[in-house]
Amino acid sequence: MLTIAERPDFVLHNNFANDGPRPQVLMAYEDLNMALRAMNVLALVAREAGDNLDIQFSMWRFDFFNSPDMLEAAVRQGERADIIVVAPGNSSGGLSAPVTSWLEHWSGRRQSRPGALVAVFDPAAGGHLATSGVVRQLHAAAGLSGMDFFFSALRQLNPCGARGSEAPHATESTTFPLRPTPH
Repeated sequence: MLTIAERPDFVLHNNFANDGPRPQVLMAYEDLNMALRAMNVLALVAREAGDNLDIQFSMWRFDFFNSPDMLEAAVRQGERADIIVVAPGNSSGGLSAPVTSWLEHWSGRRQSRPGALVAVFDPAAGGHLATSGVVRQLHAAAGLSGMDFFFSALRQLNPCGARGSEAPHATESTTFPLRPTPH
């Protein structure tokens, strides 16, 4: 059980609260499978930050971006987020029009300051993430907004693992420079 100091604050589809300098984390995901993979990233961040991580957290399923009101709310949160975790269902082709719209709007409005955009993929989706259209889209958004960009293909956490709490493992992970290079 988490203590009050260890419990992250969950803010779903509302504005981030303005009650202190807590990291603001936004997670956008395709489906439940990808939401679980994205939560692995947050577990890794929490582990590195220590026991007293107190964050403002919001979750957005990609389908929500079809609603203009929900899209605008997610854009406002994206502008203020310190960490954005995006978990698309596939790595080929490109992001859907509503997700691309969300990405373009928040990245174009966000003031350039430190932050991280993290893309999480299913390892079964393909092995050439570095050349995928989705990675290129997300990398460009990170560069436009002054965020560092990372991506990985994480397998799901197995909470019933033989050792009790098995850490997620990256099957492929790449860090890009702050700014995308022109082609």
